[in-house]
Amino acid sequence: MRKWIASGVSPFPAEVTKRIVEILCALPDPPQTTGGFSKKAEVEITDQMREQLNAEFERTGLKVTALFRLSGCPHPKLTPAKISNWRTGRNREAQGTHWTYVMDLLAKYPDKRS
Repeated sequence: MRKWIASGVSPFPAEVTKRIVEILCALPDPPQTTGGFSKKAEVEITDQMREQLNAEFERTGLKVTALFRLSGCPHPKLTPAKISNWRTGRNREAQGTHWTYVMDLLAKYPDKRS
């Protein structure tokens, strides 16, 4: 893909190339911030934070597994099970960068009613 883009010449018909570019441009950008947390910093997930997380999942209509499938999560130690445990309160701590990544990612998705 990178070679194709760098060459400026598409191996596909123009309409296919246009559709590929539209699809790629519609994808949300990965978060570029660590949210002020150091990479190893653990944050306590408060009840308010958990409510905010659950509200974002409700707003988007996404399930945890769908979020992972759509985003291609770059954090190898962040799993759907961890996020589910945050949502239920079973796990009350998170790596700061993981928390910020998930919240930033959810914020980029539209409302399920849109």
